[in-house]
Amino acid sequence: MRERERESRLEQAMVVDQGARHARLHKMQKRAIFSENPFLESTRNSTEYSWNTRANLLYVDQPAGTGFSVGPFVNNGSFEAADDLYMALQEFFAEYTQYGGKDFYITGESYAGHYIPAIAHKIWRENTKGIEPHINLRGLAIGNGWMNAAIQKDIQKKLGVDKKFKDCSLYVGKFSMDRLAPFDTLLPDLLDAEIKVLLYAGDQDYICNWIGYEHVADAMDWPGRDAFLEAPRYEYEIYRAGHFVPIDQPEAAHLMISDFLDGTLGRSSSRAVMSEGSPEL
Repeated sequence: MRERERESRLEQAMVVDQGARHARLHKMQKRAIFSENPFLESTRNSTEYSWNTRANLLYVDQPAGTGFSVGPFVNNGSFEAADDLYMALQEFFAEYTQYGGKDFYITGESYAGHYIPAIAHKIWRENTKGIEPHINLRGLAIGNGWMNAAIQKDIQKKLGVDKKFKDCSLYVGKFSMDRLAPFDTLLPDLLDAEIKVLLYAGDQDYICNWIGYEHVADAMDWPGRDAFLEAPRYEYEIYRAGHFVPIDQPEAAHLMISDFLDGTLGRSSSRAVMSEGSPEL
């Protein structure tokens, strides 16, 4: 847990930052997981564009049993991981009541395209039941998310493709089918509940890319779809950014998440910073 560095007129927001799912953790991946944190590389120097200038950051290792989280690795998918995380959040808010009622945002990158829709939908569903403590979910942001893989189980079956995909370990392999399941289908309920959704991607990530995000947004079936498709389009590009935007373009990422929290994303100031430069390989 990293508390906000300074107060402002805005209400504090709680941000759960879900790191990308990787089998091995090397230097770049550690920077990716903690790229929004005020400290990097175990130094006493704070980063200029830390997200905790805008919100309290709560980092979560999940699924249960990974990293510093407590519990056996027994769940087989993102939905079960969401159940565990929801219980952990309930205990957190019950213990630290000073954060109750504050705007709550969930952010993450890469495999968070599965994790975040799952936990956000779980929170929304439990809130509709009146479960306490109530989590004031206001929005979610997914960067370069693995959300709806082009290779789907139903497509494999229709094509008669029986090729087996194997991950690098037995435990990671338990998530194999989870990787192919679409999770963008959970977003319409959240949008209909007026929960903000931000999908962003670096222009140089060719796997979890902005083209796929655009397709997901246009094809999504929800009550506001027609109005969304007919609304004016404004392009905001973060150049020279790959799979982890906050690492490659920390200033633009900080401005983006700040405007997202403020509800001002899309104003000219944001566009100016995010559009600097030109795409280069």
